Amino acid sequence: MILDAKAALAELPKWERGFHIFWLIGPFILLIERSPADFWISLLALTFVIRSVVKGDGAWLKPFWVRAGFAFWIWCMIAGAVSDFPAYSVGEAIVWFRFPLFAMATAFWLARDKRLLYAMLISTALGLVVMCGILTAEIMIVGQQGGRLSWPYGDLVPGNYVAKVGLPAFTIMVALAVSINGRVAALSGILALFSMAISVMTGERINLLIRACGGMLAGLVWKPNWRRYIGLVIVEASCWQVSHDLHCQRG
Repeated sequence: MILDAKAALAELPKWERGFHIFWLIGPFILLIERSPADFWISLLALTFVIRSVVKGDGAWLKPFWVRAGFAFWIWCMIAGAVSDFPAYSVGEAIVWFRFPLFAMATAFWLARDKRLLYAMLISTALGLVVMCGILTAEIMIVGQQGGRLSWPYGDLVPGNYVAKVGLPAFTIMVALAVSINGRVAALSGILALFSMAISVMTGERINLLIRACGGMLAGLVWKPNWRRYIGLVIVEASCWQVSHDLHCQRG
């Protein structure tokens, strides 16, 4: 897949190649801090808009979900304009739209080639493993702070990265672990279990719930081995119970 990604990048125009590489290293930029991550999302979203205008490409505006996104954005700005703080509210609504716009850029530009999509999934998986390694180091060196972890950001929400940035890679790992045989299934299962244990240690129960439900759904829809799937449900239910018990002890 790495060789396929290199071939796909080589086929792109030079100026687009740089932006696609920048997109592929996004999971590692998200590990640094929120300002670089925000710059990453905003730059790619803005570049997508400029590229569409320059090339006269408006085909991406036709899908219903895109139009619905723009309609919701307009409604947010109208609601903000009649609020008690119109300047602030409208400004926030304008800035917020970079997130759905980034999703549109990914769907209609950056990830149109499956080879690059697979490369991004590998990048996401590697970023997840790195984050789990960072949090493991925190547990061993300083331990939890009030039942929570804080590396590498300095605040108590690293579980956001594990649960949300790493979710696509995690669900694929779970699907492979419960559906195929061999080393890939074993490795996928080990990494998924390791990341679930880290989610428990972060102390962020909502993020743990997101991963548990996502994992069970992914395992169910991709031709599961039912014995393994039942084992998956037991493991994830156990993780939730441990997290609940730890939360009760802290309370």
